[in-house]
Amino acid sequence: MLEYAFNERRLNNCYTGFIENDTIYKPIFEKLGFKLEGVRRQQVFHKGKYWDECLYGMLAEEFNSQK
Repeated sequence: MLEYAFNERRLNNCYTGFIENDTIYKPIFEKLGFKLEGVRRQQVFHKGKYWDECLYGMLAEEFNSQK
């Protein structure tokens, strides 16, 4: 999907996010080449608690340099 987004659709960046307690996502996105861009503190209310939202992004040049 990233190949299509960056090389067919010519997008320059791609972003994703997840709440901090979903720890399964961090290694997946980092393995794909996404980098932590920021944390929105206490952004999501879930199961009676406020959680931080982790924001990850990747630029087209970063994706293409992985090839």
